[in-house]
Amino acid sequence: MAVDIKDLKNYKRSAIPDFFLKPIDRDKGVDDLPNLETWEVNVMAELGENNSVTGERVKRVKLCRLDKVPDQKQFVFLYDKLEKKKKEYRTGKPEKIGDEKTVSQLIEKYIAGPLAAIGDSDKYQKYLRSIWEPTIGAMDISEVTLDHLLDVRDKMRDAGLAPATINNRTQPIKSVFRYGNNADKNYPLRPKWVEHDITKDLKAIDPNNKTERFLSFDELKRLREQIDLSESENLADLFEFLLAVGCRWSEAMGLTWDCIDFKEGVITFNKVLTRSKYCGSEVVNGKTVLLHERNVLRSGLKNGQNSRIMDLENYPEVLESLKQRRKNQMKNNINSDRVFISNPRKAFETALRRAKIKNFSFHTIRHTCMSYLAQMSATPLELKAHGGHEDIKSVERYSHFDPQLTKRTSNLLRAKIYG
Repeated sequence: MAVDIKDLKNYKRSAIPDFFLKPIDRDKGVDDLPNLETWEVNVMAELGENNSVTGERVKRVKLCRLDKVPDQKQFVFLYDKLEKKKKEYRTGKPEKIGDEKTVSQLIEKYIAGPLAAIGDSDKYQKYLRSIWEPTIGAMDISEVTLDHLLDVRDKMRDAGLAPATINNRTQPIKSVFRYGNNADKNYPLRPKWVEHDITKDLKAIDPNNKTERFLSFDELKRLREQIDLSESENLADLFEFLLAVGCRWSEAMGLTWDCIDFKEGVITFNKVLTRSKYCGSEVVNGKTVLLHERNVLRSGLKNGQNSRIMDLENYPEVLESLKQRRKNQMKNNINSDRVFISNPRKAFETALRRAKIKNFSFHTIRHTCMSYLAQMSATPLELKAHGGHEDIKSVERYSHFDPQLTKRTSNLLRAKIYG
């Protein structure tokens, strides 16, 4: 009976002396072969011989992935592969076998193709070029295992990056493999380069953000003291605005003077500031580089709405601060439509460090605002309206801050049960 090299359950190396099988996953061995799929196994061969005089040693080479071996005339196919490898070995000139592509080639194809249409193309390009290409780029696509991806992610964790940040930096490589697998119907890659998308098994790290970080009143006091000492002309106004209004950073930075009605005390949010916008591409040293404009205003809000209105009648401090800010800009001949012109991120980080506050960012000011509202028994609908959240689920994380919630619900239930 002819030997079927794909029959991993009955694999015996003695039956195929010129070839041997090796798991793609380097942490697995021969004993694991019966439990693997054919696409998880490489067909290997040995070239040369050990020679103590010349110093030559046996070289192990990959012929192909096991699932690429045909069901008929398997060894004719493999010996043909082996002869080509021997030719490479003798001449020292590599010969491309088949259509196997490297991860770097797939990343390049992705960046030169669909990436430009993605809103975060600037970040995607950065993380693909700086994180994923240097670590797994040289590997054939079929050789990449879940462990390789986890190793890269573990290095980010060891560097102290937060789970949400690691997830953000991992998403680009998942999008690349999805593209190569032809799973993204908007951007088909035919013929597809990825037979088995290993990134599907790379689950996101739980950021454990069901309870949001917010400032305690003591932290708020300390932070305000340090912000008052800051040399930044923009930090204090922006901080107090974000804290009171609870809008997103991008909405505050995208706010323009024509959207503020001082007479009626109303603000209309209808645009956001995007950090970058794709504006073209060029080829540098053989690689595609996407070009981006910085700090561009974009119409519409993150939650999908065209606009939302906030009444500031009960915020005289905020209105007065905005009026004074407008006067200062006119006095200093600052010709800008935007209310908050520059991003005082570094000054904010300095204030946080001096106030000894950790794990906090501009976005966390928004969570502080919403948490304070929840502590004062604001309803989910009120939280949703104030923060401009997309749906009620987005504000459920703040419900545990309401000390009166169970009191109100038990009172309603008591009336129903006992009349």
